[in-house]
Amino acid sequence: KEKLKKDQLEHERKVEMAKAELERRVEGMRKKRAALILLKHLRANVILKDHARKECAAIIIQKNIRGYQSRMRYCAELKKISQLQCVIRGFVCRRRFEIIKLAVRIIQTRWREIREGRRCYTEFIAKREAVIKIQAQFLMMKQRRIYQYNIKRIIIVQACVRAFIQRNRFEKIMKGIVELQRRVRSKQQ
Repeated sequence: KEKLKKDQLEHERKVEMAKAELERRVEGMRKKRAALILLKHLRANVILKDHARKECAAIIIQKNIRGYQSRMRYCAELKKISQLQCVIRGFVCRRRFEIIKLAVRIIQTRWREIREGRRCYTEFIAKREAVIKIQAQFLMMKQRRIYQYNIKRIIIVQACVRAFIQRNRFEKIMKGIVELQRRVRSKQQ
């Protein structure tokens, strides 16, 4: 039994050692694999950095060339645009000048018409005022004649009415006097 126990202990110790050895080997393999991965990444990183540096240099060169080409195209386009602007500005200037010239002609024509219209209007107003004055004088003279004629008629009518009234008074007075005389004579007789 003891031997069996010793064998078993030995076996367990060997198993433990084998396990430890296996773990050590697995750990070593893990470290190796990690080191390989790190190396791979480092190489890739170095390669990437080198590639990135070269690509960055190529990009800078391309950027400079494209910038130069763009500036050249821009300068050419700018020159064409400035020439086109000169032509267009000249056309617009001539067009504006023609429009202004036409407007000045129209304004001058209107101004002459306005001056002529004012002159004619002032003449018309003067003639109208003269006609109105003549008409007023004529109407005043006519009204004055009608008024004088009416006054004469009124005076005649007033004279007739006064004469009628005076005649009636006179006749009353005469009748009164005649009656008085008749009474006085009748009393005297």
